[in-house]
Amino acid sequence: MGLKPQCQHDPAAGIPKEVAATIGMAVDHCRRNRSLEGLQANAGESSAAELEYMSIVSEKPTSELVKITVEMKSFKACDKLRVERMNQRYIGARM
Repeated sequence: MGLKPQCQHDPAAGIPKEVAATIGMAVDHCRRNRSLEGLQANAGESSAAELEYMSIVSEKPTSELVKITVEMKSFKACDKLRVERMNQRYIGARM
């Protein structure tokens, strides 16, 4: 099995190790590469052009605000769920 890249290349690239896993970079927290050559080689792996299409941006849909009505305030969701579970449980006996 191959070894994963170390945590040292992330600060040189300007990427914290907590964020590295979220953008698809493998990080081995146990391994340390303290040589300057290794640090520079790891920092130069990805070019700026590659990082543009590698980053994942999830766009969240915007929701519009709704005025809360008296009917919404009086609705008891817990009671409704309890009654529906009971109806589902006893549907065979009631037919």
